[in-house]
Amino acid sequence: MSKIALTPNASGSGTFTIAAPNSDTDRTLTLPDEAGTVLTSAATVSDVPAIIKEGTWTPSLDFNTPASGGPTTGIGHYQRIGNYVTIHFRVDNVDTTGASGYAIISGVPYTPATNNGLHVTYGTAYFNSLNVAGGSAYDATTQVDATDGKIRFRTNEDNATASTRDASHFTDDVTDVRGTVTYYTTDAF
Repeated sequence: MSKIALTPNASGSGTFTIAAPNSDTDRTLTLPDEAGTVLTSAATVSDVPAIIKEGTWTPSLDFNTPASGGPTTGIGHYQRIGNYVTIHFRVDNVDTTGASGYAIISGVPYTPATNNGLHVTYGTAYFNSLNVAGGSAYDATTQVDATDGKIRFRTNEDNATASTRDASHFTDDVTDVRGTVTYYTTDAF
């Protein structure tokens, strides 16, 4: 017959213990421990795999033919839950001097990977002072490609095929880019 003992903490610190006493497979669960972590008697913090991480990263925006001043760097934040990473970024006043070709951002915090045959994932993008000729309506997306780990920007204009945004669409030292995208990774924590 199973036994379970609930033991409140007499010190009033708000923790309590659930134990299965009197067996050779006893486990004790203390909620939470003094560091605020839930542990069992069969595990320590180093034994419990991390499933959530977050932090900052530095997006680096350039073009196929790099700008003569080098990449424009920005600020970014990420949150990783399991094998999925959601990144947010902002790059202001993009330098296009001497640049041509499509815009790319490198430096994502984890290497994008193929998941179930999909190697490209999409998110959202916002541009300030982007020159878009053509249709009267468009939307902007971010595209992370697992083949090279870089972010590209695409717009879908009214009645036109989706296309990348290149240096000719950016106003030198004026255009700002913000975006978010969630992608899959197989990198270790």
